[in-house]
Amino acid sequence: MLPWLYCPLVWCMYNIVFQLLGNLIMLMGLLLLAYGPMTYFVLGVHFNVTKPMTDHKMRQVLTWMNYYIIMYTSVAYSCIVYWLFFTDARQLIENALREFKNPQLVLAILFSILSKYLYTTIMGVDFMVHEIAEQRRWETYLTTGVMPFADPKQLYMAGEARDGVKRLMHERTIRLDELARIVNDKRS
Repeated sequence: MLPWLYCPLVWCMYNIVFQLLGNLIMLMGLLLLAYGPMTYFVLGVHFNVTKPMTDHKMRQVLTWMNYYIIMYTSVAYSCIVYWLFFTDARQLIENALREFKNPQLVLAILFSILSKYLYTTIMGVDFMVHEIAEQRRWETYLTTGVMPFADPKQLYMAGEARDGVKRLMHERTIRLDELARIVNDKRS
């Protein structure tokens, strides 16, 4: 699933370069670089990597992935190198750099990028801290039966229900311990 998130974000960054210095050959190279990691998803679905595999099948999947990675990166970098050395790229780059000689424009762009990065970072950290605190509240509730920082009238779980949740948590812990034991035994 990660390539579905990663590839469009990378393309957003490459798109800025393409908008400034646009060329069809460069577009092909940047598109391949941005969306090339989708081959992991396609090959994963094709080879059904979510199911257990033999060592031979795993080597086969990794071999195919390596071939595709080498193929798409070679073509992508070849397009970009061709664009750099065999087209009017130098003139385009010089024209784009001339536009950025205005210090006010550079500072405005820099401030915009840094402020958006700061806002995004603050929101991400705030979300993570909130989630961690909420998980800790529920953990404390399941352990002690008392919800910290909550109005007792709004939240009520009968003793049987709480005992059932505790039993499920204990069974989950046993299953995870058993899985860890099996994995460690196979490594030995």
